[in-house]
Amino acid sequence: MDPLAREFAYCVGRLSATMEHQWLLSDPASDLTERQRGAMISLLETVSPPDQGGAR
Repeated sequence: MDPLAREFAYCVGRLSATMEHQWLLSDPASDLTERQRGAMISLLETVSPPDQGGAR
């Protein structure tokens, strides 16, 4: 895996965990985290080769 894609994947995972935690606490910050996660997924899909399918 490309080092940049690995970093983006790591960030997607961390943001996913943070978002889930915020959902459990009904934290309104989860909306922002969800948008940030979506942006990071887009970056990951951009740097991932087509045969790897990105983060989804």
